[in-house]
Amino acid sequence: MLRGRRAITLCLACWSVPLLLPGSAAASIGIESFSPSLATAQAGAHPDLNVDFSFEHPGEPETALTAAVELPLGFFLYPGLAPRCTDNQFATLECPISSQVGVVTIHGSHEGNPDFELGTAPVYMRTRENGELAHFAFVIPTVGAVVNVPVTTTAETDYAPMLFFEGLPEATPIASIDFELWGIPAAPDHDAFRFPIVPGGRPSNVPEEPFTRNPTACGETNSTLYAASYEDFSNPSTMTVSSPSIVGCGNLGHPYSLEFALGSTETATAAGLEVELLNPQDLAPAGLSSPDLESASVFVDGLEIDEGAASALSVCTPAQAHLGDNDPADCPPGSKIGTLTAAVAGTEDPLAGSVYFGAAEPSGEYEVFLVATGSGIELKIPAWLNSGVEIPELPQLPLAKLDVRVDPATSVLLTPPACGTFDAFGEVTNWSDPFGASVIDGSFTIDSGPGGGLCPVPAGPRQTQTPPSAMPATTPRPIVKLLRRPPHRSHDRTPTFRFTSSVAKSTFECKVDHRSWRSCHSPQTLRKLPLGSHTFRIRAIAPAGEKSAVAIYRFVIAPRRRPA
Repeated sequence: MLRGRRAITLCLACWSVPLLLPGSAAASIGIESFSPSLATAQAGAHPDLNVDFSFEHPGEPETALTAAVELPLGFFLYPGLAPRCTDNQFATLECPISSQVGVVTIHGSHEGNPDFELGTAPVYMRTRENGELAHFAFVIPTVGAVVNVPVTTTAETDYAPMLFFEGLPEATPIASIDFELWGIPAAPDHDAFRFPIVPGGRPSNVPEEPFTRNPTACGETNSTLYAASYEDFSNPSTMTVSSPSIVGCGNLGHPYSLEFALGSTETATAAGLEVELLNPQDLAPAGLSSPDLESASVFVDGLEIDEGAASALSVCTPAQAHLGDNDPADCPPGSKIGTLTAAVAGTEDPLAGSVYFGAAEPSGEYEVFLVATGSGIELKIPAWLNSGVEIPELPQLPLAKLDVRVDPATSVLLTPPACGTFDAFGEVTNWSDPFGASVIDGSFTIDSGPGGGLCPVPAGPRQTQTPPSAMPATTPRPIVKLLRRPPHRSHDRTPTFRFTSSVAKSTFECKVDHRSWRSCHSPQTLRKLPLGSHTFRIRAIAPAGEKSAVAIYRFVIAPRRRPA
């Protein structure tokens, strides 16, 4: 019963299947029913998961070869917390009791009975292969067939986990599968179902730890079943059903924090920027997961893109980053400007990767791509770089840590051109409450010229350079600062912005989305905007005509959510 090389793998991109809702005509093998359920709908809890599906007329005319279940967006597994059954142990049916993570009951067409119970079997956690988040397996009792169930979570499904039931037996057509994963495998209420079953049950020999995690975004969820047959593998059937609605987001804590640091305190100098986002996770069996982070941004007044250094870099395109598919990112080495490390709760290893430089927009901001790999996860996140780093949407994953570093050696970011104290702010939202934002204020001090020399001063009569401690924070080029802005996500279709300039008597120009630049003043209330994503840009113009760098702010106007 050793695992062999898998000859057939479900590939959603290869199938290119249309969505088939219940009641629609099946494309190929007939799906009779599909019913996912959770033991609790509490957001962030660790429920038993049950996936029950059945086929019409098994073997007549088609026999199920493979099935895939796309679980609700935001549902996750903690495979790093579960013991494994090795290949040799599975081959000899000697898996440790601690490696059982669920049970499965199978019906099939057998000896003339189209709905014969083939038996109930333990589901074991096996060693995962490359590209897998986890790997389960079970043996169909009556026929002795091994069914492997690899689990993936990819950009193609927005990181919703996919369960692949591979190699269903052809000689005994499968009628139905009732597959259950335990939220806390070592919990005593599973003792009666640990194999081999004995009177009174078998207690686990490891501590209780969570294995599943509910989404942390409340509201309706969906699950999808894909099925293909031996007779017509290229023409699969699909069925999408409503999963349990997630509730109780108000019960989740908000322990996250955001820290940021510049790599230099000298004026007009190449500066590295580090942004560290921490979101501690409660992995206690009775605990609730922290909300998944939805967006994060850090802006530093006076920080600029060095256009000369930027033009010397290679550019990675969205196609090369493979944002929406399962292929690894293939960005040019010359577009790498930093590193990315991430930790996903409940996985085996941290994720490590790079920050890649993308194309510029006319406004002066640049797209960047955050890419990291580890524990079977290929994380690919688009972001923006200008006077800081903006990540407009993070995936619904239990990210415990995200560390973005822009390397000063790339010279792509420059510190402000004058000495002084400069404001900085960060903002974080989460999927549990995406319309509320946590704002972190900070500041940076630039206290010397390049190379540690004296602070630069504007040219003029009897002007001399003075030590940094006596040098006022002045600059001939204005710096624009947003004093008030809407949350990254809100319902307000006429948001108001307040702003100021570091140079007295400056005027301002504003730009909304792709409209032209127009004169504006603070406070500026925008005309009624449509629902969706928007970008607000502001620049200051000093009396002498010198223009500031463009300050950019992205936000989303969302429809009011109906009560769940």
